Amino acid sequence: MMRLKQIFLLLTLAVLSSGLWAQGVAPDLIAFEETTHDFGTAEQGAKTETVFRFKNNSNEIVRLTGVKAACGCTTPEWSKDDIAPGAFGEIKVSYNSQRLGTFHKSVAVNYNDIAQPIQLYIKGNILAKPGTEEATVEAPVPNLLKPVAPPINYSMPRGALSFEKTVENVKGLSSEEELTVDFRYKNTSSLPVKINKENVELQPGITMQFKDEVLAPDQESSVSVKVSGKAMKAAGDVNGYFSKNFSFHTDEASGHKKELNISGNYKRIYSEEEKANSPRVEFAATSVEGGKIIEGEKFVYDFTFKNTGNSPLKILSAKPSCGCTAIKPIVDAIAPGDSAAITATFDSKGRVGMQSKSITVTTNDIENSTIGLRFTVEVVKDPFHASGVGGAQ
Repeated sequence: MMRLKQIFLLLTLAVLSSGLWAQGVAPDLIAFEETTHDFGTAEQGAKTETVFRFKNNSNEIVRLTGVKAACGCTTPEWSKDDIAPGAFGEIKVSYNSQRLGTFHKSVAVNYNDIAQPIQLYIKGNILAKPGTEEATVEAPVPNLLKPVAPPINYSMPRGALSFEKTVENVKGLSSEEELTVDFRYKNTSSLPVKINKENVELQPGITMQFKDEVLAPDQESSVSVKVSGKAMKAAGDVNGYFSKNFSFHTDEASGHKKELNISGNYKRIYSEEEKANSPRVEFAATSVEGGKIIEGEKFVYDFTFKNTGNSPLKILSAKPSCGCTAIKPIVDAIAPGDSAAITATFDSKGRVGMQSKSITVTTNDIENSTIGLRFTVEVVKDPFHASGVGGAQ
């Protein structure tokens, strides 16, 4: 009986381990209406507050375990109650508009036991309050009536170049669209800096165009980065969150590599023919109750699945949310009609009480690329050793 019980729990672990979303983030568990809010241009002291609303798309309870701003100038408030399946939650984010200039701030959202938080972003530009009406009328120089753009805050030094930003989060991109982001920077050194246009590191779908090849001291410039959804589709990118890293180099002796990032939500649009020819992954279960196990035991389970589609199925990744669960993912492609298994091992050593773990499985099934699986088990102390019972007489 004990052996059968162990096998059942291992099955549970493996099922869960095959299913949860990649990158530690479950893109289908909770869905935000937007992940970036642009306040635009606001006057100093104005109310800069927004609400990020999200929905629990799963069949499980969702609980926000922490919402942390990257800067003290940003204050988040969030739902403390459990969020039932299908229900909505809110995170209110406020920015201190007494600070002048452009800003781009992030807020990390942790929930359940997902390893990697979801990132929310706010941005905008705070201008100083204009003078009184009388002062404006009496201004002797007409040009003073024209609005003056605030200076760019190059607050991110990378060697001789200081950047306005090195990360940009976009609201969304489909496989039929492309977008362009400008990264502005300034040569803050006392020597000219040359951009090495031949030495760039790009991921599929990314291209760069530099405004200037050589920057004199104190010169401002920029690089225009284009992201092609069509090229991402050709490279095999699947639906969900994307993060593209890329870099270029200068002629500096040290610190010559400049790393940048664009992230957001990607939606791949498929033709009816592509859908018909896609692989299909079918798992036996998505949630398992494992009952009780004795602390220190390991359970191993082969979680089986089948390709019911019309082309080879590939398991792109299988990532557990906890180091206590080891995954042995499938490497080879699974032909249509064939079945395979992912082996999951749960180590209960040092873990007592109710344990709820999850695993993310990513596949090339174009309509079901990520699958979330979860297991719950109660780990109890060995009753024969917990209090000296069964020891030497």
